[in-house]
Amino acid sequence: MKPGSGSCNRALPPFAYSAHRDYEKAQPHAEELLLIEWPRPEKEPTQYWVSTLPPTTKLKAWIQMAKHRWILERDYEELKQELV
Repeated sequence: MKPGSGSCNRALPPFAYSAHRDYEKAQPHAEELLLIEWPRPEKEPTQYWVSTLPPTTKLKAWIQMAKHRWILERDYEELKQELV
């Protein structure tokens, strides 16, 4: 994969994506999709997400869900710190 191979919008940072299924597991499972954020000035990717969303999910929707999930996880960690 190279940066920008999954780019869906010039306003969004470039994303690369790939699908994977482990055929050697005893139990079949859903295909896993890897989403990688790789902004142009960066030498390496900045974030990764693994998902089992349906393959028909549009890339733009997948990016939005990944970003929103990241925000929720960050807020959750901050709230946990405030309670300690």
